[in-house]
Amino acid sequence: MADFFQLVSFAFSMAAFFLKMKWTCWAALFFFVISYFNLSLDKRLEKVITGSGMIVVSFLSVYIQAPALAAAQAVQQSGLQVGMSS
Repeated sequence: MADFFQLVSFAFSMAAFFLKMKWTCWAALFFFVISYFNLSLDKRLEKVITGSGMIVVSFLSVYIQAPALAAAQAVQQSGLQVGMSS
């Protein structure tokens, strides 16, 4: 059962990484914690390193944006056009 929860956690973290949806990061973390508590002791270190690494990457990709991307999104939301001066 722990392997299934880890697979679901990996799928949610990949979805968060590619689709930039915040709720998928939290779902991945939830399923990772469940899978961690269901693992046997001899498998924990390997699974924790791979699972937590993917979750950290997905959280960073969703919550931390590049300054240029954040500025472009702000301009797009405000309706202003960059470079179109009259």
